[in-house]
Amino acid sequence: MLNVLIRKKSDSRARRSRRYDRNGRYKRICDENGDLFSGQWKNNEKHGFGTLEGENDGIVYEGSWDKNKKDGKGRMHRKDSLFQFIYNGNWKKNKRNGEGAEFYGDGGRYQGGWRRDAKSGFGRMDYADGSTYVGHWKDDEKAGFGKMWYADGATYEGCWRDDRKDGKGILITAEKNRHEGCWRRDLKHGEGRKHVHENGMEFAGLWMDSYLCCGTVEVTDPDAPFPMKAEIPEWTLRNPKEVLDNAKEYYRAKAAETDHSTPLN
Repeated sequence: MLNVLIRKKSDSRARRSRRYDRNGRYKRICDENGDLFSGQWKNNEKHGFGTLEGENDGIVYEGSWDKNKKDGKGRMHRKDSLFQFIYNGNWKKNKRNGEGAEFYGDGGRYQGGWRRDAKSGFGRMDYADGSTYVGHWKDDEKAGFGKMWYADGATYEGCWRDDRKDGKGILITAEKNRHEGCWRRDLKHGEGRKHVHENGMEFAGLWMDSYLCCGTVEVTDPDAPFPMKAEIPEWTLRNPKEVLDNAKEYYRAKAAETDHSTPLN
């Protein structure tokens, strides 16, 4: 009988000891996966400030915890590189959420808003090839208004959707050609005006999938070199506006037959 009582008392002390070990100000505990956590605990859960060193992936997280999850401000880096961050910013329930910066292995960098582990809100992305985007994001994709500086010197400023130019925007190429108008899925689509820097020509009208279907051509700089060998014949229309409007309606109807998702503007 005596032995039984002693054993029960010993088990009780062990349980109290385990509870105490995970309710301290600063404890170092290695879990079954080999990950080492050094920090604060509450009710047997990581809570407060602490550092988790991953055994398998070599990733270290330093920052705030709430009920066993990364929550609040924290930074993540590789175990062998203290100052080479992977992510530095805010967290919520183990996901990047709020303002933060992510650093990529190819040299790219993103600084801006996050929501549920995805770029969301306003942010800046510097790509490894030298391109830069500043604007709005949704679910890790460019969405809304933003400006892109391409590595070849071109720029686009306007609307985005699903990581592509979509809506009204202005593209200026490296050759200083300019297109202002509507876009769909990265293609010129809808009303638009294109200015060719080299010869001063301007094309205005209706575009479909980056092709000018109907419109007008104007040479704004008579002294600019003109690449055409043949002369443009002289011609007139009784009512050019009416002809152009009819052509636009024709191509609008033709586009509607094949695609009902995005109407031409």
